[in-house]
Amino acid sequence: MELKIAVIIPCIQEEENLRELLPYLKANSKSLPVDIIVCDGGSVDNSESVTIQNSCKFLKSPIKSRAAQMNLGANNSDADIFFFVHADARPHPDFYNLIIDSVSRKGAKFGGFRFKFKSNKILLKMNSWFTRFN
Repeated sequence: MELKIAVIIPCIQEEENLRELLPYLKANSKSLPVDIIVCDGGSVDNSESVTIQNSCKFLKSPIKSRAAQMNLGANNSDADIFFFVHADARPHPDFYNLIIDSVSRKGAKFGGFRFKFKSNKILLKMNSWFTRFN
């Protein structure tokens, strides 16, 4: 049985990032059981139309709060696994298989990927470095 992953993206005013992220996610999850859900906290840009143009689910949160938006996405999904992604993130291209392996073979109940920022700011570099630790 293939496990289904919901990629849940809380956002507000993320039109430009969604223009890159959604096609990237779609290209890296072709023929895999993946639902992409954008949960918006009140954007006035074109986040909704970009989401719909990419054939992804768009939900409007009545509460402007990342936690509320993430809960909205989870509550509106029938997926086995929730993968929460920031709109400015670009997950590993093989995210589906890496997650499935961690859950199926290793028994993980939760987890996260290491990340880095496209920035020369020292605080962001430090933040990125610390993602290597549990």
